[in-house]
Amino acid sequence: MESFARYKNIPLEDVVDFLAELIIKEIPAKTDTVPMLVYKIYLYADYRHNTEIGFIDAHTRKVIFTEPALIDFSATGTFETRYSSTQQEITHYYQGGYHLVDPT
Repeated sequence: MESFARYKNIPLEDVVDFLAELIIKEIPAKTDTVPMLVYKIYLYADYRHNTEIGFIDAHTRKVIFTEPALIDFSATGTFETRYSSTQQEITHYYQGGYHLVDPT
């Protein structure tokens, strides 16, 4: 988790939670794919560019591959805004609550 947070330039104290699993994944190489033992990591942190899943080599702990995270949105919420009155937006359910997420 720490190596992926450093790779994404996210301070460790700003990581609220993370998901990690040890898997064997086909990692793209120059001419083919190579099966590797990797940690698949997703960080829960309030950063605009935190939109990727990282794959970290289980032996060297270096980030070797990233791919876009697919966010599973859960519900539509209604919010009061400072400048645009009431707005509706899709929320994401995690950590026991609904959170407003910028999917860009």
